[in-house]
Parts: sequence; C-alpha cells; structure tokens
Amino acid sequence: MTAVADLDGSRYVFPTMSDSKPIEHDLLESFIGTTLVTDKVTIQPTSIDDKHVVIEGRLAVEDDQDDVEDLVEAVAFGFLFTLGVLSFADAVPAGNSGEYGFRPDDQLTGTDLLRHVQFRRGELRLSLDYLRGRMLKTTVVVRQDGTFEVTTMNRGIAATKWIERLQGKEPKVEKEPPTPQTPPQVLN
Repeated sequence: MTAVADLDGSRYVFPTMSDSKPIEHDLLESFIGTTLVTDKVTIQPTSIDDKHVVIEGRLAVEDDQDDVEDLVEAVAFGFLFTLGVLSFADAVPAGNSGEYGFRPDDQLTGTDLLRHVQFRRGELRLSLDYLRGRMLKTTVVVRQDGTFEVTTMNRGIAATKWIERLQGKEPKVEKEPPTPQTPPQVLN
C-alpha cells in the first residue's frame, strides 16, 4: 500500500507501514559492514567510583577512491542508532529511574533516535541520558570528515565493548579477582 501527496505541484508516493519493514531495520542495515577505526580511548574515574569513557575514532573507507563524506552521508544515522541500541540494551535502572517505565524487554526505537538527535556546529549528535527508566548516559557524535566520538558516564567500560563488537573483535572476558578464602572459624 502507498500514500500519495501533492506538494508544491509535485506528486510524492510514500510507502505505508504495511508494505515496508520497520525503519529501525533500515537504520541498522545502513551501518552493517562499515569499518570503524579507534584512534584514542580515554578512561577516567568518576566521583561515584565508576568510569568516564571517551572513544575517538573514524569511519574508514575501503579504498582511496571512496569519499569519506559520501560514507558519512550513507551511514551516519545508522551509526548513531546502532550505538544507541547497544547502549540501551546494556542500560539498567539506576536509583529511582526504575520507577519510570523500565521494562527489561524494551528496545530503542527510531522515534527515540529522532527525539534525541541534533545537528549542532557541523556535527550529528545523539545524546541519551535517562530513557524509559534506563540510565544511558551516552553521547555519540559523528562529523562530516568521518571522525566520531563516543562518550559514556558511569557505564563502566561498556562503550569499549560496543566498539569492539562492531569491529568484529571477540569480546574480552573480564575475570573477577579471586575471592580470598576465609578459613573456617573453630568455636570452643
């Protein structure tokens, strides 16, 4: 099914939801196969004994004939949405935020992307703070030259794992330090 609109004397045909897949699929698919290069990772402690992570990198073109600006135009929204999906999936309630609609099976939507994306000073920026009971504290910026920055606050090192996952790397398994064995107490 389609909808037809006449705007400014031109006729536009739009697909309706019944004959198209969800926009979220298109966003994810637009980013699949894009090469990410990590240039710098900064991890600093926060005041609540957690981490502030900043990852700087770039979207890489496959060969010299490809234009990075064309790549950014093609994948920027998909890049923002993909990182938003990963952040949302890992986010948990914090403090009282669980009282505001947290559902374990919830997902980030295209509507969420549109509500939280801005074009500011030549950068496309997704800023996710608290959303439906989840503490995301994630900002993703992509620039016309293909550089990007992913910043998280109080999310541990989760952002580094998202980038490694998108780069096709095996996730590093963090081992917990061994728990010291307390000898049994003998009571007389």
